[in-house]
Amino acid sequence: GIYELVDNKWRYIYSEIDDGIITTEFTSKDYYGGSYIVMIDEDYVEIRDISTHWARKELYTFLRRGYIKGDNENRYRPNEKLTRIELLLLLSKVQNWDLGKTRGVINKFKDCDTFAGYTDIINYAVNKGYMKGYKDGSFRPNQPISYNEIEAIIRKITGNSTFTWDKIAEDIMYEKYTRSQSRFGKDNHITRAEGVYLLHRLQELKRI
Repeated sequence: GIYELVDNKWRYIYSEIDDGIITTEFTSKDYYGGSYIVMIDEDYVEIRDISTHWARKELYTFLRRGYIKGDNENRYRPNEKLTRIELLLLLSKVQNWDLGKTRGVINKFKDCDTFAGYTDIINYAVNKGYMKGYKDGSFRPNQPISYNEIEAIIRKITGNSTFTWDKIAEDIMYEKYTRSQSRFGKDNHITRAEGVYLLHRLQELKRI
């Protein structure tokens, strides 16, 4: 694939191979020059259920960047609901969180014994004010996230108080010919594919 030098690291950009030729596309507003190389990823493991998905480009890009991976069946299950901890895992990789500088706050949550290996990530997010617990004192890492919740979280992370999921849903409809379940109400839950699409869009726009 084709890789771009970003912050002194090589980062995969979506590439296609046809008849032995590797290509990628830039819009005129996105291209500012830069350094690019072609590399072979010998550790790459294919995910079986993204090749025909509407978010194939974004899912494949995040797979090659190491942000997502398949389960023990080499599936990502992009249409399943995105959970709170899955969102934080994605954000920690996209933004390269420094988890070594977090203050311990998780003990205040009554379900902290369910956090498994995610203690540092939850600490980081809570300390930054990106996410908080529920009124009953729980954090619920495996709770699916609603479109309303994703709006609030992204506003905090980007500092953009005008961010709205509606614009993303519109982009998905016109670019991908797919309608978000948010049309039935933003209390519905965002999917993994929609979460990846959103974060890919924000990363490409250099908002996160």
